[in-house]
Order: sequence, then C-alpha cells, then structure tokens
Amino acid sequence: MFVLDNRVQPYAWGTAHAIPELLGTEPDGRPQAELWIGAHPAAPSTAVPAAGGRALPLDQVVAADPAAVLGPHRRRDRLGFLLKVLSAGAPLSLQAHPDRATARRRHAEEEAAGVPLDAAHRLYRDDEHKPELLYALEPFAAVAGFRPPAAARELLAGLDLPELPPAAAGLLADLLADLAGTDETAALRAATARLLEAGEEAAAPLTGAVATACRDVDDDSARCVALLAEHHPGDAGVLVSTLLNQVRLAPGEALYLPAGNVHAYLSGTGVELMASSDNVLRGGLTPKHVDVPELLRVLDFRVLPPPLLAPRRPSEREAVFAPGDVDDFALTVLDARPGETTAWERAVPRSLLCLEGEVRVASTTGEVVLARGRSAFATAAEHPLTVTGAGTLVAASPGGA
Repeated sequence: MFVLDNRVQPYAWGTAHAIPELLGTEPDGRPQAELWIGAHPAAPSTAVPAAGGRALPLDQVVAADPAAVLGPHRRRDRLGFLLKVLSAGAPLSLQAHPDRATARRRHAEEEAAGVPLDAAHRLYRDDEHKPELLYALEPFAAVAGFRPPAAARELLAGLDLPELPPAAAGLLADLLADLAGTDETAALRAATARLLEAGEEAAAPLTGAVATACRDVDDDSARCVALLAEHHPGDAGVLVSTLLNQVRLAPGEALYLPAGNVHAYLSGTGVELMASSDNVLRGGLTPKHVDVPELLRVLDFRVLPPPLLAPRRPSEREAVFAPGDVDDFALTVLDARPGETTAWERAVPRSLLCLEGEVRVASTTGEVVLARGRSAFATAAEHPLTVTGAGTLVAASPGGA
C-alpha cells in the first residue's frame, strides 16, 4: 500500500477554491483545475510506502514490478487509467478523443514523421484511446454528443438577428439548409464542418449576433451560447454548441464520453476517470492548437441521448460506474458506515481517494487511514482489500472490478 502525494494542474479554466477545500489547504488565488492521481508520466503521483521506505513516482513503482503491481489482467506493463478531481470555473475546449485503432495508426505516423512529442501541433502523444467518465460532486454542466439537427435549426431560425454582413448571412443560410436535411447524421456532419471551416470574416460576426440574440432567449442551449461567447467571442465553436446535448448532472450522477463524442465541460467539480492517454483533438473554444480536419475525422455524428452513465449497485453502500464498451476503468463510490466492512477481492490495482469522513483500508501487507482529500494506491498483489470507517471513498480500477 502506498500513500500518494498528487500534482495539481493550474490550467486557466480551473477554480481557485474547490480542490484546496478538498485537500484542506489554503487557496493561493490561482486556478487549480485538476488533481492527478495516478502514474501518467506527465505528472505521476509520488508514492510513499505505508509501511515505510523510499518515496518514488508511481510510474516508477509500476515499472519496477508490473506483474505484482498490475496483476494478471494487465494488457500492458503500465497503469491503464488515470483518476482526477476536475474543477471547472470556465468552459473547456470543444474536443473529442480517438478510438484505439486511430490512435495507434496516427501516433505511428507522427513518430515516423519526426514530430516532437512536446510540439504544440503534435496530436497523438501516445498510441491509446481516451474514453472518460465524470462523477459529479456538485451540479455540473457540459455539452456532449449531437442532438437532433431540427432542434438546433429551430433555435437559430427563431432568433431576432440584425442585418448581417454578406459573408455571415451566407453562412447562416447554408447552415440552416444543412440542418434541414432528412439524414440527421449527414446534416450534423455538414453543419459542423461548415461552422468549423468557415473563415473569421463569416464566423465571427454571425457568432456575435447569435450570442447577443441568445441572451434574451429562455433556453438552455441559448444560455450556453451566451456563456461561451463571453469567454470566446467570435469563435465558431460557440455556434457548434447549438448542435449538442445540454447535460446537467446533479451530485452523484455521472456521464461517459466514448471515442468520437464531441464535448466541452462548462462548469462544476467532479471526479474524472479516464484511460491513461493524452490524445485530445480540439476544434475551438481554446487558445491551444486546433486541428479541425483531424477532429472531423474522428467525430461520431450520430444523434445520441445525453451520455448519462447509470451505476451498478453490488450492495446498498456501493455504486459502480463501469462503461460497457471498454474495460480500461471502473469507478466505485463507497459509502462506508461505522461497524460495517466492505471487501474487494479481485486482484487489480486501485487508486483510492477519500471524499468525506475517514476510512481505513487494509490489505494483505498493511493498512492506511484516509481522511478527506487523502489518497492511496493498492497493488494487485495486496488483495483482498477491506474498507471500514465512516465516510465516502472512491476507488478507480480496471473494468470488471
């Protein structure tokens, strides 16, 4: 068992208070966007043996003995998931992630082309996919996945817009024609490409006019347009949001984003769990590198419902959020109660984070006591684990656990 010391990522869109409040530290006034709990080489946790010994980065602990740390179910000799606490005070970029086959092919192509891993325009920094889920700790807002094009057309056609410059007027007319198509997938593909490939001369004035008109409309999608335009005026990604589902999570609810699902987190704090990859394809709403053609190649343009993920409940106290299409990860949320014991038998690695109260986690080699904001890592060789105490514990593990 290892007690973990984790890195905070100070991305500009983060909040100043949520992660410090969880950790019991004083805010320093700067944004604290993500707390990384895992072995990703970009920011590995520092692992301190609970029984005493030398602290090491967790990726080095894994590399030293992958068979013992990861167990018999490992696919590769590295930890395949990354646990985070994410706190968004401003919208994140419009983005999607590739499937595994695309990641492997395109990563190999960029390697062969000699594109440096740290280059701003590098798209595929590894050869893995990056499905992800988010479990809300407070009300959480996002846009994710495509909604019926008729809904977007109704909103845009009903706005009271001023007279537009010719390029912007032409873009709007073409966009409404795209959205009127009878094949919904084709309509969304055409509309998304038209917006993201439009030049600034057309996109910026149309985005500004639509955002201004949306401030007077009582509709979640319209309110989202107005919000995004405040942060990214003139960005065509603001208009792409009208094509997407509005997602509102209550605390304790979760969403799941498979490969190709276009999305942008808007606000809120949650526990995020993903495959341990850094492959992000962006289309807008960001100062970072944008590659529209590559994003369009990976997007799933089908109309889908909001991507909520219902839990499986092994017991009254446990909720397991496990996507059905990947086995990289599962998130267990345990409500530990005094006088009761929960046992986890399957020999897999687990990252553990206490959200409330205090819990005791015992393995075959020792035990750790975790208070709010404290985290630990248990290797596959140390199972079974038992959990006692009173509090809320989240555990990340490979799927099927």
